[in-house]
Amino acid sequence: MTQPTDPRPTACPFAPAVSGGVWPVITDHPHRLLVTYLDRAGTYHYAGNDPRERARRFAAYRKGKNGPRYHCGIDLYGRDGDPVRAIADGVIVRNFGAFRRGVRPDGTPWLVRRILVDHGAIVVGYGEVMPIDGVPDTHTARGRAILAPEARTVVRAGEVFAAIRKQRVSSMLHLEVYRAGTTQGAQWLTRRPPVQLLDPSLLLLELARDALPLAARGGPDSTRDG
Repeated sequence: MTQPTDPRPTACPFAPAVSGGVWPVITDHPHRLLVTYLDRAGTYHYAGNDPRERARRFAAYRKGKNGPRYHCGIDLYGRDGDPVRAIADGVIVRNFGAFRRGVRPDGTPWLVRRILVDHGAIVVGYGEVMPIDGVPDTHTARGRAILAPEARTVVRAGEVFAAIRKQRVSSMLHLEVYRAGTTQGAQWLTRRPPVQLLDPSLLLLELARDALPLAARGGPDSTRDG
């Protein structure tokens, strides 16, 4: 039964829940388990009093230098260098530069990464991160290659495979969810969204609710659990 505080449906279906799912960011940020969204009653759920924080939600309308677009994911709070872990068992299918952080001394773009992980029922894009050592790189001069099956890295639920990397001003995990079998990310530039895109709001709210009791006990959730 739906509740007024449930996320308002968008043009994209909600992503399904994952069995034994884990919150993806290990951090001591004060808003570490906050999911930004618009509910069925028309209320925005976001941190603080700055309305600009609403833009962290899925499907938020944004104006950029290349024209208007809709936000394909949800921006989760974290700090530069915070570990990022798999929300469920999966395999890494892509690891490529997708977000501009700045310019290197030689004038080339300095890009932080989007790592696509196939979790079976869904594919998750973990964005604005850098991988840890051992994660194969698919960002080549000829494009963003897909890893051959034999080269794909297996990750287990809760396993750290990347870290948040600051993009220009802020640090966050930009998380996108796609239909099973997706091998590349997408942009949402018109009112009609990409067919493979899913709304991660319900999925993340469930992961946050599961992590809250652990956080209250000081257990291994999204806090520093070394």
